[in-house]
Amino acid sequence: MTRTVRLLERAGRTLLRLAPASFRTAWEDEVAATVRAVCLDAHRERGWRGLIFAGMTELGSVGESALRLRLGRGPAIAPRGPQPPFDRQGKGARFMRLLINDLRLAFRSLASAKVVAAVAVLTLALGIGVNAAVFSILDSTIFRPVPFADADRYDEIWSHNPKGNFSFPRMAPGVFNEWRRQTDLYDRVEGYEITTFVHDATEGAEMITGAFVTPGLISMLRTPPLAGRVFADGDGRAGTNNLVLISEPLWLEEFVGDRDVIGKTISFNGRRHTVVGVMPASFRFPNGAARFWVPFDPQAPPTGPNEGPETLVTVGRRVAGASPEAVAAQVMERGAAIAKAGGNTNGYSAKVAPALHVDITMARSLYVLGGAVVFLLLIVCANLASLALSRSLARARDYAVRASLGASRSDLMRESIVEHLLIGVLGAGFGLLVARMVIELTLARLPESTLVRSMNAIDLDGRTLAFTMAMGLVTAILFGLPPAWFASKSGVAEMLKTQSRASTGSAGSRRIRNLLVVAEVTLAIVLLTGAALMARSFVKLQSVDRGFDTAGLAIIRIGLPGVGYADPRARDTFTDALIDQARKLPGVATVTAGSVPPDSSLLSFGEIEFADRPGEKTEELVLPVYQVWPNYFDVVGIPIKAGRPFQPGEVRTATIVSESFAKKYFGDGNAVGRQFRFAGAQTWRTIVGVAGEVRQMDLDDRHGAFEFYYPLMQAATANAAAAPDRIDPIVEYRSIVVRATDPGVTLDRLRQTAHAIDPRVVIWRADIVDWLFADAIARPRLLLLLMGVFAAMGLVLAAAGLYGVLSYLVAQRRREIGIRLALGARPASVGRLILGSGLRLTVAGIVLGTAAALGLVRVMQSLLYNVEPSDPVSVSGVLVVLLATAFAASWWPARRAMRVDPVSLLRED
Repeated sequence: MTRTVRLLERAGRTLLRLAPASFRTAWEDEVAATVRAVCLDAHRERGWRGLIFAGMTELGSVGESALRLRLGRGPAIAPRGPQPPFDRQGKGARFMRLLINDLRLAFRSLASAKVVAAVAVLTLALGIGVNAAVFSILDSTIFRPVPFADADRYDEIWSHNPKGNFSFPRMAPGVFNEWRRQTDLYDRVEGYEITTFVHDATEGAEMITGAFVTPGLISMLRTPPLAGRVFADGDGRAGTNNLVLISEPLWLEEFVGDRDVIGKTISFNGRRHTVVGVMPASFRFPNGAARFWVPFDPQAPPTGPNEGPETLVTVGRRVAGASPEAVAAQVMERGAAIAKAGGNTNGYSAKVAPALHVDITMARSLYVLGGAVVFLLLIVCANLASLALSRSLARARDYAVRASLGASRSDLMRESIVEHLLIGVLGAGFGLLVARMVIELTLARLPESTLVRSMNAIDLDGRTLAFTMAMGLVTAILFGLPPAWFASKSGVAEMLKTQSRASTGSAGSRRIRNLLVVAEVTLAIVLLTGAALMARSFVKLQSVDRGFDTAGLAIIRIGLPGVGYADPRARDTFTDALIDQARKLPGVATVTAGSVPPDSSLLSFGEIEFADRPGEKTEELVLPVYQVWPNYFDVVGIPIKAGRPFQPGEVRTATIVSESFAKKYFGDGNAVGRQFRFAGAQTWRTIVGVAGEVRQMDLDDRHGAFEFYYPLMQAATANAAAAPDRIDPIVEYRSIVVRATDPGVTLDRLRQTAHAIDPRVVIWRADIVDWLFADAIARPRLLLLLMGVFAAMGLVLAAAGLYGVLSYLVAQRRREIGIRLALGARPASVGRLILGSGLRLTVAGIVLGTAAALGLVRVMQSLLYNVEPSDPVSVSGVLVVLLATAFAASWWPARRAMRVDPVSLLRED
C-alpha cells in the first residue's frame, strides 16, 4: 500500500509540471501532501478499491488544474486558505463517476446484444491480430534499430566491381587493414567472417555456426556479456586464438547454465577452446544463427577450404557528427586507391551499404504484406461502422427519449464512444491471441535467411503490445465515431420522425451506410487483385521447366576432415567407396557425386575472354559452378546437347557449359573444342560438352542463366594439403546424389553408410532435391499464402457488409414492400429492386477499386514472375469473383423481400 501511495504521489508531482514554474514552486509539496492524505483516507475507509479510485480522481483533478493554469484560465477550483487550488470532489471526481457509469451502461448494452457484440469483437480481433503480427515482423526486421549502441553510425564497406556494376560484402584482409587507417571517416573499423565449426558434442559431432571476429568488434557494439568478458586487444594472436565467447543458448545446452563456465573448455574442430564469456540470447550478431565467436588477428585472418581472397565483412563506425552521405561519397572516391594499396589487382573499388541490412526483396514483400493488412483493417472498420450505425438507428427512439429527459449531445456521444472503446479494447485483447497464431504460422514458413538475418527476435514484445492496444483504440474511434455523431446530432422530433413506421431512416444515414459498403468493395478489390497477381505469378514460377527430373533425387553433403584427407586422392577414394556402397542400398537406382541445382558448389565471376578472339571480352558475369562426377549427367538427367560428358580421369581444365552460354558466345553452334578463361587467369579451359538449361540458385534466376560444370575428381587435386595446425579441419565438402524410390529413407541409410566407411566424416546437410526447390520459392509461397488469406477475409467482410446493409434496408422497408405487393407489384420486381441496390453499390466499388488496384499493385512489380500488374486474366477473375459474391450477398435479402406477406404485415398495423 505504501509503495502505491508513493507512486501516486510521484505521478501528482509529474502532472504538476504542466503548470507554470512559479505555481509549481509554491504548491508542489502541498499537492503531494494532499494526494497522499486523500489516498490514505480512502484506503482506511474503502480499502484498495477506494485507494485506486481516489488516487485516479485526485490525479485527474491535478492534471486538469495544471493545464488550466498553463493556458491562463485559472485553476479548476479557486484556492481556499492554505490549500492548493484542487478540489477533491471537483471535475476529476465527476469525470471518474461519469466514466464508471458509461462503462456500466456499455457492458449492459453489449450484454443485451450478445451476438452483435461477439461478431464485432471477433471481427475486430481478426483485423487487429493480423496487423499486430505483420507489424511485429516488420518491426523486428526493418523498423526497429539494431540493438547496439550508436546503431545509426554503422556502415558495411563492400567491395564494388565498377565494370560489372555489382557489389558484394566481403573484401581481402589487406584491403580491410587499409580501411582501418581511414580514421577521418571511421573511428572504428572491425571485421568478421561467418564460419561453421565441427562441435564435438556429447551426443556426437555436429556442424555449428559461428563467426571469426576482430577482437574489438564486440566491444564496439557495446553489448555486455551475461558472464565473463568480451575480447580484448591482442586476443586472436598466437596463443590466444583458442579463446571463445559462447551464446546463451549454447551455454544452456552444453553447460546446463553452469555459473562457473568461465575458464572451462569446449571442443571445436578437434581443438579445445577456453570460454571467456557468455553473450545474451538477444545478441544476434552477425545473424541469429551464430552460437559462438572466436577472435582472430586482423594481420593474419583465418583461412578455410575453397575460399577466395575476399573473406572479411567490414563494419565501420562513422566518426561522431559525420554525414552518412559525405562518408559514402568519400568511400566511393577512395575505394579504388585503397583496394590497390591493399593488394587487390582486379580494379575493385568500394561502396557503403547499410550495416546489418535485410534483403531488399524480402523487405518489399513485408511492405506489401503491411499494406495488405492495413487495407484489411480498414475493411473491418467500415464493416463495424456499418454495423454500429444500424444498431444506433435501431436505438434512436431510446436516444430521443433520453434527450427529451435532458441528456445533452455530448452525453450521447460520450456514451456511444465509450461503448465502442470497450469493443476496441476487447478486440485488441483477443487480437493478441490471433497475432500469436499468425506469427507462429508465418515463422514456420518464413525463409530462414530472413529469420537469421534479423538482429531482433520476432515476438510479441512491448512495442507490439503498445501497437496492438493503440490499434484497438484507433479502430474503435474509426468505427464508433460515425454512429455516435449521427445518434447525437438530431433533435427529439427529428429522431422520432425518422423512426416512424413509414420511414427508412434519414437520407444522411443511408448515404453513410452506402459509402461504407462502397469503401469495403473498393478495398477488397485491391486485396483480391494483389492476391490474384501473386497466384498467377506463383503458378508460372512452379510450372517453369527445371531442366532435369527431380523425382526421387536426394543429396547429402559430407565434410572430409584434414586428418586422413589432406591428400586429394584420399578424398576421391572415399567418394568412390561411398558411391559403390550406396549402389547396394535398397531402393537406390543410381548414384553420383556433385552438387545439384538449385544449389551450386561455388560461384565464379568476372569477364571472360576467348582464345580464338583476342581482345574480345564478355561483360562481367556471375556464374554458378557445379563440380561433378563423370556419370553425373546420366544420373541427374541433364541432357548433353553437344559434345560429351566427362570421362574418368578427365583433365582438370575440361569444362561443360550451358546451352545458353554456347548460343550467346558461339552462335555458330560449335562451342565444343573452343577455349576460354576468366580475365586474369593463366589457364585456358576447354569446352568438351554443352549441357541443357537448368534452374540454378533460385527460380528468379538472379545470377543469370549460364552454368559451368567442372570435373570433381581432378578438381580436388588443385587443393593444397591441409596444414597440420590449420583452424578448420574440414578440407573439402563432397556431395553425393542418389535417385531412389524412397529418398527420405535412403538419406538415413546413406548417413549410416558414410559413417561406416569412416566415422570421422561429418554429415553437414541432407536434402531431397524437391525440398531445395521448395525452399527456393519459400518467399513467394508465403506471400501468396498470406495475401490469399487476407484477400479472402476482405471478400467475406465486404460481402457481409453488403448483406447487412441490404438486410437492414429490407427490414426498414417491410411496410413499404408490403404496400407495393398489396397494390399489385410482382415479387420478382421487388427482388430486382433489392438486387439492383446491392449491385449498384458493388459496381461503384468495382470502378473505384479497379482504378486504385491498377495504381497500387505496381509496387509489387519486383515480386512478380512473368506477370504484369495490369494482367487482364487476374483483373477479370477478381471482377467475376466479386460480382458473384455480391450477387450471392444480395440474393438472400432480395429473397426475403419477395416473401413478405402484405396481409400479415398490414394486420400488424
